[in-house]
This record gives sequence, C-alpha cells and structure tokens, in this order.
Amino acid sequence: AFAPPTPPVRGGPPPRPSGVLLRCERVQNDLLRVKDEKLYQHLEANAVEPQLYLMKWIRLLLGREFHPDDVAVLWDALFADHHQ
Repeated sequence: AFAPPTPPVRGGPPPRPSGVLLRCERVQNDLLRVKDEKLYQHLEANAVEPQLYLMKWIRLLLGREFHPDDVAVLWDALFADHHQ
C-alpha cells in the first residue's frame, strides 16, 4: 500500500512534493503545454492545479478498466515516490 507522508521538521527544509504530485505537474507543465497550449494557458490563468483533475481522471480510468486488486498494484507502481 502507500506510505504515510513524512511530517515536516520545524526549521528544516520544506517537504518534497510526492511522486504523484511531481508526475501531475509534469503532465500539465511539460506534456500538456506542448500538445494543447490553449488548454494549458486556460488552466494556468484559472490557477487549476494539475492534481485536481488528473487524480480524478486516473482513478476513473484505472478503476473502471481493472479489477480493484490489480488497480492497487498499478497505483503502487505508478505513484510510488522513487526518490526515497
């Protein structure tokens, strides 16, 4: 399953974004900007954070295509923070 988030340390460096947040940002800021500049600009102008729509889309997509046990395995593979 998923590991709990690490609590921030007072006076220490800010916590790093999770792997899933980094991937969501990459989709919007790198891929979407190239593929659909108009949509990217609209989302940016309205301060729509990528995780607000991408997480829901991914949950719907995978949850309807695979058995729940398989979805859990896929989520572990896709969203594990590989930098820890």
